[in-house]
Amino acid sequence: MITTRIILFLYLLSAVFWDSSKDKIPNWLCVIGAVSGLFLNWYHGGVGLFFKGIEGSMLVLGILLPFWVLSVVGGGDVKLMMMAGCYLGPTPSLVLLGLSAICNAIYGLVLLICRKNFRKRMSLFMQYIKDCIMSGTRREYPFNRESAKDRQEGGIHVSYGILAGYIISLTIL
Repeated sequence: MITTRIILFLYLLSAVFWDSSKDKIPNWLCVIGAVSGLFLNWYHGGVGLFFKGIEGSMLVLGILLPFWVLSVVGGGDVKLMMMAGCYLGPTPSLVLLGLSAICNAIYGLVLLICRKNFRKRMSLFMQYIKDCIMSGTRREYPFNRESAKDRQEGGIHVSYGILAGYIISLTIL
């Protein structure tokens, strides 16, 4: 199933290029990738492996959906991870999710240090937490109201961490 691993790698790499150039992962890429993953699972392992792919995708959705609702990750990132779940099944999808979270945390910290905006980002975050507590409701994160320049300085491309996590997972799975 080395072919399947290479195909998933190429889809993830394509998503990184789209994300870095357009700040968006296209739906068509995720849909075609998911269908390809499910087809390859069916081809290599029959209906059982096909349903493992669906299970992996739905598991990722169940875990990431609350983070999407809270605007922690974008919809494209959720769909990209769901696509990977179609190839991997449930257990490897959880491993990829954990490795991606670690890679993105490191990536985010490195960017904060390199951009020298840790205080600004933490100030915005603490104000957001305070507003949510004071109002008793979840509010839109201030990141979404900033200028395009501020969004660029404060955001990360989660697809980078997903690709890095996948590369790492290839060495341990």
